[in-house]
Amino acid sequence: MKRVLSLVAAGILALVLSACGAVQLKPVSIPVIPPAQLAQQVCPIVQADLDILSSASGLALLTAAQQSAVDSIKPKVSAACAAAATVDLTALQSFNSDAFPALLAIVAAVPAIPNQPAVLLALQLAQPIVQEVVTNAVAAAKAAQ
Repeated sequence: MKRVLSLVAAGILALVLSACGAVQLKPVSIPVIPPAQLAQQVCPIVQADLDILSSASGLALLTAAQQSAVDSIKPKVSAACAAAATVDLTALQSFNSDAFPALLAIVAAVPAIPNQPAVLLALQLAQPIVQEVVTNAVAAAKAAQ
């Protein structure tokens, strides 16, 4: 009986895979977000997270190493999220490569942070967008040279 079920399952899998091969997927073009617009959308979330972590109640939840990490990423977030008309590419790269991973690690490690699952999800969803913007901005800067 098991052998018959395995053969039936294998046949169904073969049909599904052959049907998938016949379907042609059209590439989806994702609009490129300018760095300034990205900063406008992501910075309030990240700055609010840092405010929570920097508050007295937030600091009570963190270890000394986590408090140090929060202190070290604050200047990078401030530089990337400055209210200037243009966003400095170096600051955005530093924000993406240093601040985001540290902030994600801290938020993931401290479940007592208010709304921790929502905060963590927002950061996890924002990071690939930031990475794409950084990649596109670097490519555009190189092409302009």
